[in-house]
Amino acid sequence: MNSKQRKTERLAPWLLLFGVPFLCVGLGTLTFACLRWHTFFRARSWQPVAATIQQADLQEHPGSEGTTYSVEATYTYESKGRRYTSNRVDITGLSSGDQPFHWRRYQELKRHRDTGLPFTAYVNPQNPSESVLYRQADTSIYENLAIGAFGACVLCLAAWAIRKWNRIRTLSECDKSRLLLVRADWRQGCVRASMARYLLPSCIAAVGMIAVVSIFIIPWASAGAPVLAWLAIGLFLLIAALAVFRAAQRLATLLVYGTPVLYLSEVPVVPGRRVVAALRTARPLAADRWTLSLECFAWASSEGSGEDPRLTEVRRRLQAMPGRRPTVSGTTWYGQRVYCQEPSPLGDARSDHTGALMLPVALELPKGTPETALDPYFRITWALSAKARAFPLSFSASFELPVFAVPEDAIQKMDDAHR
Repeated sequence: MNSKQRKTERLAPWLLLFGVPFLCVGLGTLTFACLRWHTFFRARSWQPVAATIQQADLQEHPGSEGTTYSVEATYTYESKGRRYTSNRVDITGLSSGDQPFHWRRYQELKRHRDTGLPFTAYVNPQNPSESVLYRQADTSIYENLAIGAFGACVLCLAAWAIRKWNRIRTLSECDKSRLLLVRADWRQGCVRASMARYLLPSCIAAVGMIAVVSIFIIPWASAGAPVLAWLAIGLFLLIAALAVFRAAQRLATLLVYGTPVLYLSEVPVVPGRRVVAALRTARPLAADRWTLSLECFAWASSEGSGEDPRLTEVRRRLQAMPGRRPTVSGTTWYGQRVYCQEPSPLGDARSDHTGALMLPVALELPKGTPETALDPYFRITWALSAKARAFPLSFSASFELPVFAVPEDAIQKMDDAHR
């Protein structure tokens, strides 16, 4: 364990304690938003009645982060032969910085107060004392729901990642050969496509951009922003639309084609040995022009400005391997792509009795190939990517391969099993 890991281990309890208030705020915000949404849907069935506006005021609430506004009103109405007085203007009853929005409401209520014209209020038929003047879902409901949902998703992802990393670290320290136990499909001699791995970042980006649009874009648009601000609004809306489209496309691919499986003739994939595999689609697929890529991705937590020595050693070893393309670069969800080769299928894809396709593939990595590393501070991921042209969506899948070196006696047992 290097100094970076030791520092993280010492800071972990304090970081957990520091995160407790944020957990409470996130859950509280989400609960508050859900309760407001419940009231909003209940109010849709409330009955309209004629109300008389007695008083209407626009209130300003100065604060450290700026001034917020709210509308206060008092009105009377009759329901089931009884007269009631209420001061509930909208569902949330909260203030916000959208001054033009509250100003329009104030002017409308003030006009009805001055002229004496009745204003439509909405009354709960089950409890006539419960009423509201505006039952629309205002921006604060969207803001609270977006913040709460995003915070809850981040907390769930963090808890899942910490649990997974702790398990991987324990297995790495005890017995490196037991890393095959981390994934159930590896234990069964196959690899399920990492569809969720590609879908997850798209969904996070889509939710994040929707939250930004809900919290900032809606108030800006209602406030009458200048031209430059409208250009920024348009840019954010475009990015949000692209993120949502990408997430929808990947979700549609998962729903249409399911999760394909790569069956391996032996597990793990040992450097220096030829492993035959078969890619099987989950559902019938009419595809052609298959493209296969066997890629290596590396990532290391940086300490200071220099590159991690382990990552430098991986690059050096991969430089001498055949099949490396000169355009291998870039950073992905797995990390930085440092190696790539294009294996050829062993034959044409054929359909089985269920209609699913079976594509035979040969995997062969030279001796000395860096092994799969699952440590949270240093990762090496080997992945086989498969793409094919199909209708209505092009097929694409990625399989994380278990690449591990094994002792000579284990290799002898593999050879005996194949005879």
